[in-house]
This record gives sequence, structure tokens and C-alpha cells, in this order.
Amino acid sequence: KSKFWEGSGMGHHFYSYAEGLITDSDFKQERKIKCGWELNSKEELMYYRIFKEHFGEIENLDWMGRTKLVTTNGELSKA
Repeated sequence: KSKFWEGSGMGHHFYSYAEGLITDSDFKQERKIKCGWELNSKEELMYYRIFKEHFGEIENLDWMGRTKLVTTNGELSKA
């Protein structure tokens, strides 16, 4: 089964929305999160903000996997 962003054809739309929502300055300040992960894109930060809003700041995310593919300019690339 494809992940939603991969199989829905919505990847470019989510990327564009995040680019307009998050400033370069905010991305630079927020991209490193408490567990030590560094977010790769404004789109990842957008999703992380939603996650944090619902679940709070979780310091240990060892249980959570990360996708090896990320969107860059709305296109898929290897992380």
C-alpha cells in the first residue's frame, strides 16, 4: 500500500502549501527537534507541528519510523 502523500498525487500540493505557510526563518529555528532529529523540509515541519499540537512534545521518538523518501520541490528524492 502506498503512503498517502505518495499514492494520492497530492505531494506537490502539500509541499507548496508548507512553503507558503512556514518562513525560512521559522524553518531554520524549528527544524531540529528535541529528540535530536533534523527535519528535512518545511513540509515535514508542518506535519510535525500538527503532531505536536495533538500529542505534545515527545522527547523519545525511537518507536516512530521515518520515510526514506522526502519531497523536495514537490518531487520525490532519496533522503
